[in-house]
Amino acid sequence: MKTRRRQSEKSRRRAVGSGLLDLHHACLRNADDLLEEAELLLSHGKAPRAFMLAFTALEELGKSQLVADYFNDMVAKAEFDEAFRDHRLKLKYLQRVVDAPSTTGGAWTIEYENELPLPEPQRRMDSLYVHYKERFEPVMPAKKISKEDASTLIREVREAIDETRELSYFTERFGTKAFTK
Repeated sequence: MKTRRRQSEKSRRRAVGSGLLDLHHACLRNADDLLEEAELLLSHGKAPRAFMLAFTALEELGKSQLVADYFNDMVAKAEFDEAFRDHRLKLKYLQRVVDAPSTTGGAWTIEYENELPLPEPQRRMDSLYVHYKERFEPVMPAKKISKEDASTLIREVREAIDETRELSYFTERFGTKAFTK
């Protein structure tokens, strides 16, 4: 089971070493820290910035899954590198699916280039920056991101992180392998 890019990659390497495990755990730990800080900001009436941190925690969770799958030799080196700079890839990877081979044969494939709706990165930008309307009327982040928006996202990201950890614990695997056992 590999991504299409990993299937087409010429080299046959095995990513080994505790460094990748440490990196995976660091991404999850950072996601936890970002969520904790988001909750603090929300409790002090700073919903837009809380939303931004929760959204960033979601991206960090996606990156942790790519790191795990790189460790398991399921993603290409280019995808691994991309995970550290491409916001959309991290979000797409959280919505990955595994396509089973057809009855005629083939390889199990991790698909993340699907048409599922993504959490909109523009919302993250709305939580940080002043925008403007006609006649240059300013639109503050607090007008775009509500307390409810932030608390909903925080709850959803917490559930996603908890589910990821629970699946890893119960299956004794991580990354996509934890979801497919």
